[in-house]
Amino acid sequence: MEKILYSLVFNRKGQLLKDGTAQIHICAYRNGKRKYIKTGIRIRPEQWDKKRKRLKSNVPNFMIKNEYLTKSIEEIEQYELDRLVKGESISLDELKKAADKTSRHSLTDFMKNEIIHNNSISKGTKRIYISCLHRLQEYKHDVCFEDVTYSFIVGFENYLRSMGLNNNSIGKHLKTFRTMLHRACNYGIIPNADHFKNYKFKKNPTTRTYLTPQEIEAMQNIRLDERNLNYVRDMYMFSVYTGLRFSDVKKVKPADIQEIDGNKYLVLTMEKTKEPLRLPIYQLFNGKSIEIIDKYFHGETCCLFPRYDNEEANKLLKIVASRAGITYKKMTFHTARHTTATYLIYKGVPLAVVQKILGHTSINTTQIYAKVMDMTTENELKKAFGEQTPQQIPETGS
Repeated sequence: MEKILYSLVFNRKGQLLKDGTAQIHICAYRNGKRKYIKTGIRIRPEQWDKKRKRLKSNVPNFMIKNEYLTKSIEEIEQYELDRLVKGESISLDELKKAADKTSRHSLTDFMKNEIIHNNSISKGTKRIYISCLHRLQEYKHDVCFEDVTYSFIVGFENYLRSMGLNNNSIGKHLKTFRTMLHRACNYGIIPNADHFKNYKFKKNPTTRTYLTPQEIEAMQNIRLDERNLNYVRDMYMFSVYTGLRFSDVKKVKPADIQEIDGNKYLVLTMEKTKEPLRLPIYQLFNGKSIEIIDKYFHGETCCLFPRYDNEEANKLLKIVASRAGITYKKMTFHTARHTTATYLIYKGVPLAVVQKILGHTSINTTQIYAKVMDMTTENELKKAFGEQTPQQIPETGS
């Protein structure tokens, strides 16, 4: 019996769907007969390379999808070869039936491809994806999309809990898991991503660490003889004075500092949300960020703070904080952003304005800091009636 030949066929019936797409099939051919096996991937005619029988580069994540199609053919052919090695014959009908019934597409392989090839994903997000992938493979080495059920999700949650992770860490992994299912659905690999429809995420209340006005001053004024500590301190204070995330602080360039009507603004697109941001830095914290800009921008400087990644900066930041007498708080670079939000709300800046400064896409995110509003109101009343304003803002949870 001759071996079956395999190829990819686009729009085999010559009819497009209402959205202008058609499906790609795997064609199994032998002795003038053909059977077609669905791949689940639909594209438009201009996205198909007829000569190479592959997706063109104008398809989002075309490399991942092409690899998925190749792997699908390999899996079907492997089934045929296994039968042949055993001396068993297989008809095209049997092959199609087996492929439709047993074709299993690896979720873990899909995640690996996303991490390696999807350049639209930031380095920080890729680290989160890698962490989730490792935990998932610890639970089950090769997870296929067909394995994912509500029971599987609950089982994975219980496994993470047995590893000592808290609700927030577990939720982070499961949300990444859910994101990957949605990506696979968007690529046309799976028909839907409703697996988490009835799942309820559990969350523990968290405390947002931030600096009080006195601690901000201590960080700014502490004398540091080491250049690397001075550098990280200035980097951190720039984040405090602008509310920028670490990823955005790292990418600030001279061209991002624009002068409008004689006043300086910081204009950029945020790395995490891809949302545009326009900060009146001449007003924020009385323009203290401008002093840092003038200190570090010289000549053809590419970026304001090109040195250190987040991990390195956090290590040095702990030393700086200790020198400033801040030893009882868990200091990371992101506390600068929390400090900006808390300080502005304490000063009576409306939540909607704080939301715009921080670049939050939802006011709900900004409201995490709203508990400070009660203290702000109390302070304003004390001012009105001649009582002394407290010198420190109390710590609050979210």
